[in-house]
Amino acid sequence: MAENKNTGGVFSKLKIAIVLTLVILVIEIIGAFISGSLALFSDAGHVFMDVTALVLSLGALSIAMRPSTHDATFGHHRVEIVVALVNAVALFFLSLFILYNAYLRFASPPEVKSMEMLIVALIGFSVNLYVAWNLHGYHDLNVRSAYLHVFGDLIASVAVIIGAVVIALTGQFWVDPAASVIIAGIILSRCLRLMKESGDILLEKTPKHINLDDLKSEILNVDGVDDVHDLHVWSICSNVHAITCHIVVKPERLQESSDLIRKMNTLVSEGYRIGHATFQVECEVCDETCELPHIEGH
Repeated sequence: MAENKNTGGVFSKLKIAIVLTLVILVIEIIGAFISGSLALFSDAGHVFMDVTALVLSLGALSIAMRPSTHDATFGHHRVEIVVALVNAVALFFLSLFILYNAYLRFASPPEVKSMEMLIVALIGFSVNLYVAWNLHGYHDLNVRSAYLHVFGDLIASVAVIIGAVVIALTGQFWVDPAASVIIAGIILSRCLRLMKESGDILLEKTPKHINLDDLKSEILNVDGVDDVHDLHVWSICSNVHAITCHIVVKPERLQESSDLIRKMNTLVSEGYRIGHATFQVECEVCDETCELPHIEGH
């Protein structure tokens, strides 16, 4: 699904999402003041972060599309990861703010106008559902981070709706801060996962879809390869991966190095989605007169 979506489509959908989310933000802020609902105000705070996340995501995509230069030989893909991490950290602190205010309200829950709370929450849910549907299915971590913001807000709207119905039926105003705690929990769980994924890429850990032992075994199974060492695999961003490694061949197979490299490029590209590959050919028994090629593949 995601692979068939072009970049132009992403830009259009992000722009629509920004406009619609701004509308939700204004409505929920007004609704929170009218109804006195902390849950609705908390959701408005989350929506504000959604707007920020969507704007940053749009900007990051624009920067990531810039061609590589002498100063940035891999291009600007890492901007995606930095923006995703900033979004996640911001959401983390927003969650703590919501939890603190919920704690204060549990002691003495103020009166909440449940009908106004319900109407605003239903509007927010409807718009969030549309925006989340448009952003669903993209593998780009930056777009995924924006989607998670919107999806989290969608679930938060459900919590607000349920809270408003319960308050209307029972008159128990403690339900409002309880709904805020649920919202904060949803935000926390998603932002912590996003922080981990972003951190793993910035620390250049092995991509989670790649088993290094399996990859090494497959390289060793390529006809002509005797040994593999200095194997490194990392991610430039969520969908751009790179590999470097040294491969050892017998002296009589040195002339076949070009074909060997092509086979390994195909292996890592088709089997592991690695687009940047650098293989250095070595021969342990060669003397200094051996010509050992250093071949890259993209």
